[in-house]
Amino acid sequence: MADEMVKETQVWLNKTYKGKTGFTTFTNEELDGVTGQGTFKRLIQALQIEVNEVYGKNITVDGSFGNGTLKALPSQIESGFPHSNIVKIIQGSFWCKGYSAGSIDGVFGNLVKKAVISFEKDAGLDETGIITPVKLQGIMNTDGYRYSGANNTLAYYQHLVQKAMNQKYSSIFGLVAPNGIWERKSHKILIKCCQKEWGISSPDGVWGNNTKSKAPALNIATGASNPKSTLLLQWALTINDFYTGAFSGIFDESTSSAVTEFQKFMCLIPESYGAVDQNIWASLLNSKGDTSRRVKGLDTSSKLTEASLKNFITQGITDIGRYLTNANGGKDKALTLEELNAFHNANMHVFPIYQTSGNHEAYFSSNQGLKDAELAKEAAQKLNFPSNTTIYFAVDFDVKTKSIEQCIVPYFRQINSVLKLYYNVGVYGPRAVCNALTEKRLVTSSFVADMSSGFTGNIGQPMPKNWAYEQIFETTMNGIDVDKCVVSPRRTGLIWEPKIDYAPVNEDLVAKYEKNLPDVYDAKNHCFYEGTNQLVVYNTLKNAGLNLYAIAGIMGNIQKESSFDPESLDPLTGAYGLFQWQADRKDNLKNYASQNHLDYTSCKTQISFFFEECNSNSIFCDSQAITALNNLYNNSIVYSTLLAADCIIAYYERCTHHTSWEEVENAHYKYSWDTSNRYDAATPNQFNSYYYIDVSKRRGYSEVYYKYLLDM
Repeated sequence: MADEMVKETQVWLNKTYKGKTGFTTFTNEELDGVTGQGTFKRLIQALQIEVNEVYGKNITVDGSFGNGTLKALPSQIESGFPHSNIVKIIQGSFWCKGYSAGSIDGVFGNLVKKAVISFEKDAGLDETGIITPVKLQGIMNTDGYRYSGANNTLAYYQHLVQKAMNQKYSSIFGLVAPNGIWERKSHKILIKCCQKEWGISSPDGVWGNNTKSKAPALNIATGASNPKSTLLLQWALTINDFYTGAFSGIFDESTSSAVTEFQKFMCLIPESYGAVDQNIWASLLNSKGDTSRRVKGLDTSSKLTEASLKNFITQGITDIGRYLTNANGGKDKALTLEELNAFHNANMHVFPIYQTSGNHEAYFSSNQGLKDAELAKEAAQKLNFPSNTTIYFAVDFDVKTKSIEQCIVPYFRQINSVLKLYYNVGVYGPRAVCNALTEKRLVTSSFVADMSSGFTGNIGQPMPKNWAYEQIFETTMNGIDVDKCVVSPRRTGLIWEPKIDYAPVNEDLVAKYEKNLPDVYDAKNHCFYEGTNQLVVYNTLKNAGLNLYAIAGIMGNIQKESSFDPESLDPLTGAYGLFQWQADRKDNLKNYASQNHLDYTSCKTQISFFFEECNSNSIFCDSQAITALNNLYNNSIVYSTLLAADCIIAYYERCTHHTSWEEVENAHYKYSWDTSNRYDAATPNQFNSYYYIDVSKRRGYSEVYYKYLLDM
């Protein structure tokens, strides 16, 4: 939109400086009253001309406000400044910057002083009304210095850091625009601030081994003894979205707590939680962090054998990313069924990646999204990847901010339109891309390309909240080219299972028990309805690599125990939750949730606790639960819905039972509710030959869920 004062500035510049060496005259079309880089370039040219004429300098008139111009200016320009043309240039610059500075009359009066104070306030500087060279450099560009976003957001706290850097370091490193947009310049100055305080003689704003080696250790014991570095730490935690406290320079409990949360979220393993060492500084200020740290994940374009996979396992690797298809004209990197069988035999988790190109902006469009989604779906289905597998689509270049909205978002919208009923959509790319797609709910997981620490999309960007894998370093392991990847608790890799020839559904059993189930399955779209606890449980079990028999057996038992209500409470026994845990197991559920800052009443927490009980390395493990899950993973032991249901009944549920039918017939004498019609006389449990209460319902509900699973 045109502004009359901007146009007046442009006209005055032409009138005053046309024909002078170095000045670029506005064309008639350019006298449009619109602020832009072209107008500021001419304002700077005019300033350089005036400085040469007034002060006898010999700086190049090029419209670039560099060190030469900075050093040639007087140290202060304030009220009563005698050189009217320089004041007019300042007034015009303020109008182009969005500050009212009165008429362009060349008088440094109250209106100009008011504009200076307003700018100083926005920049985070002391409000003096006096212009210095550094301030003028900040005024004479298109960067917005006013923060216009909402309070208590990441951008808000980042703008507070920008203002604080200006207040403390602008006289050394210049100003940054405190608009809440944390970009390359802001991050470079933050690193320069660190380098200055850590004794590096020539700060360059580049994070490297020399800077890392100077980074100080900080902890709660240091308190206020190293205020400058602690202040820098608080700034670094803030821009990473882990600190909203005061910039006190004191390493207090709130700072220590923020460090701990950052360490845990980033899966860093420090010598002491809540304390900062050089590796923590590296992760705060450089996307790839310490590349020498041990990792549990890899991605590779090389085909892997069972032997190579087992070698990786001995080195602590648990998850490996592999490509679904080949790139045009590239090496043969596509997964095969033979290779996936090797993954299965080695018990290695795999996560699929789709990339045929994706390394330049022109590749990404809505049409390409449709095409890639279909190709990825076809490849994943041919390879027997189960539904709800997460497929990572690659955005493998330094994406500019505007291109995310213009190119990347439309591409992923179309991917979702094709895949949402079949697979989860993930993204491989820089942090900015992952964050944008996550915010728009176009991806469920992020595989973060942090290895490319020079990407604009990685500089000063917080880690995506849904990160599953973080790629940090390219190397060779066991003679194979790989990228090292940090694995998060949100990992999506799965133990691939060979296709099973599943038995047909027992329709008579389904007809008898399906009528007792709530409407949770969408037969039209072949999936559980969104928002149901059945969907939460199914996704968790499927992602854990369990086969359909096992999933059906677990879900059938949950149906009988609690009808999938995680807050179900038996008033007589106190049994609680999805599986109706009692006594110590009920307490363990609550303790597990508390230790992991989870809500013990949520379905997601409870189904996670199911696996915790089945994990021999957990303090909450249960020996019989471990047996149950081991059996469920063994296709030679559990090869029917009945066997799966009975396995859960015998080893996990351990509900009311009797060792003989004679006991069943006499049970009602002790408990009136324990009647023989609640037992199956013809078919005792397949694992221990006991008779369990309500076993027919458990088996029947399992068969209904088995029907749904086969239909998906």
